[in-house]
Amino acid sequence: MLCEQLKIVRKANKFTQQQTADALGIERSTYASYETGRNRPDISVLESFAKIFGVSVDFV
Repeated sequence: MLCEQLKIVRKANKFTQQQTADALGIERSTYASYETGRNRPDISVLESFAKIFGVSVDFV
């Protein structure tokens, strides 16, 4: 599930939610809503996330 993958990748890279949100240029609360499954990120956010953490969009 997307929300679980985001959290797994973030934690594997020892990033906090705040650090991840800052890197993506979004609010921490917005990023947190992706991890909890309340909201789904746009494809552009997923692409940025994948680039930051060196994974494919398909992996996420």
